[in-house]
Amino acid sequence: IDDVNAAIARVHQPDFDPATTAILDGSASCNLSGSGQGTAQILPYSHVHEPERWQIQTSSDATALLILSETAYPGWQVTIDGEPAESLTAYTTIRAVCVPAGDHIVEWRYIPTIYAVGGAVTLLVSLLVVFAIFRNAKNEKRNASE
Repeated sequence: IDDVNAAIARVHQPDFDPATTAILDGSASCNLSGSGQGTAQILPYSHVHEPERWQIQTSSDATALLILSETAYPGWQVTIDGEPAESLTAYTTIRAVCVPAGDHIVEWRYIPTIYAVGGAVTLLVSLLVVFAIFRNAKNEKRNASE
């Protein structure tokens, strides 16, 4: 359901069952028509070692929608077996991803683009400061020799 208000209204209807129905903010790029069986297990934090990273071991006999009840903040990126996957938003605010049939490791990592932008700005400012220092030193040397 593309409209946020319509999605919220649907969730609050008495016949809505979130265990069998997911509301996505757009179309899923995978075929979810099957009704196969599957499991998902979050790997322990001792295995992951990072709070901004989730690893989930999945197994299913059909393509499935994995929904992680965590807010879909910008910057979360998802991979399946190390390959980039399309991040979806379910129920207007939480993360989801289509997982193909079989056994897989789904990994969510928080890598906000603001870090890259901040790093680029810091590098640019540092280069400008170094340039200004050398230019100032060159001008002072020229003025001292005159």
